[in-house]
Amino acid sequence: DRVPKSFLSHRLLTDLIGIQEQQHTFHINSHQQLHDRFCVLERALRQTSMTPKSSDSLWGNLLAKLFSAVLMREQISRNGTSLNDRISRAGHSMKCGDLQSALNELQYLDEDVLYPAQDWLQCARQRLLGLSAVTLLKSELLSRSIRMVDNDL
Repeated sequence: DRVPKSFLSHRLLTDLIGIQEQQHTFHINSHQQLHDRFCVLERALRQTSMTPKSSDSLWGNLLAKLFSAVLMREQISRNGTSLNDRISRAGHSMKCGDLQSALNELQYLDEDVLYPAQDWLQCARQRLLGLSAVTLLKSELLSRSIRMVDNDL
């Protein structure tokens, strides 16, 4: 309620607070926290990307688990559009501090591949919403202070 309702950032901040109240907590993860969680999540994403669509096959699930255990964590900017390429680029983006690019890469993964990442995705989107609100608020405050100086002259 400290941000004037005439500011565009007021709505963003109100939405963010509403989301947080639904969860009965107010916490936005730092980029480092999201990166650390992504490093743990990466193996699960690779495993689900290797799991056959028809989960009737026990062998397919076992092989996916075995091969994903052998894969090295890879956070590089790989070329290509395969699921592993996208997961690698998302990890690289997180390592470089670019949360938006990481989310952009992950949006191309199937819903079932992203299943283990639902909580992480929600936290990442909340962080982007919070950062957007702060950036917009800074811009509005700067604009307002410039107008006040102009009016004083």
